[in-house]
Amino acid sequence: MTINELLAKGAVPIINENDTVTTHEIRYGDNVQLASFVCGAIGGDLVILLTDVDGLFSENPSKNKNAKFLDLVERITPEIMKLGGGAGSSVGTGGMATKLLSAKYATEKAGANLIIANSAAGKGNPLSALRSDQTRATLFTTQLTPAQAYFQTLVAGASNNQTSLLIKMESARKLATESWDVLPADVLIAVGSKDRGEAVALFALGENDNDFERIGFAVLEHSLAEIEKIKGITNEKSVAAELGYKGRYAVVKQQNLYLRPEFVNSVLKQKKILATDGKISKL
Repeated sequence: MTINELLAKGAVPIINENDTVTTHEIRYGDNVQLASFVCGAIGGDLVILLTDVDGLFSENPSKNKNAKFLDLVERITPEIMKLGGGAGSSVGTGGMATKLLSAKYATEKAGANLIIANSAAGKGNPLSALRSDQTRATLFTTQLTPAQAYFQTLVAGASNNQTSLLIKMESARKLATESWDVLPADVLIAVGSKDRGEAVALFALGENDNDFERIGFAVLEHSLAEIEKIKGITNEKSVAAELGYKGRYAVVKQQNLYLRPEFVNSVLKQKKILATDGKISKL
């Protein structure tokens, strides 16, 4: 991923929704929501939104000096969402309302905590001020890890059984026991119209043509239409020739694969039995 490559090189990626000509085609809401989307995409565990207020209040503090400051929000309820009101800041497009939408996505969809803090804290060093507890802020906590949130996304994206990938059982067993990508040669059938980057259900063919086992979920490196064209091909050069361009060889990367624990355990159990019997296990 581009962001991970930049981070590995010591660069700080700057991501901005705004376009130099128009924003109508690309508008997410504003950059605070985009921050949570990006956090979810890279598996981050914390989003920090710097704004012109200390955090979330029970009422608008500019109108009511007795408004209560909320330093911790463990669950974003409809009542919490109502505290956002409308746009109220001169430095952003959405005010507190979109920040709460961002917090809701981060905590419920991305598996990340989110902090709203004042950008003026710490004499211009708000992150240092947060780290040393020298400023107040509102912390929204999540009940999910990024991995759990990613799994939920996979399940939701692959819920349609009409879009799926069927691979050989021998290949499926390799996935359960080795660091293995799904390659074109592993694929028997690709069904549906999903594109690269979308999730599908992953099946393995059993001992007979009518025996299918749902073994997990996977994020595609090619569209299902492309996978159907290159299935069974055993080398990268032939894949490029079939597709008309040289690019990704794997159909599914190992890191974008989720296998059902029941399937993995059954494979490991079978492997252990074969090893105990003194037989060679060709999984």
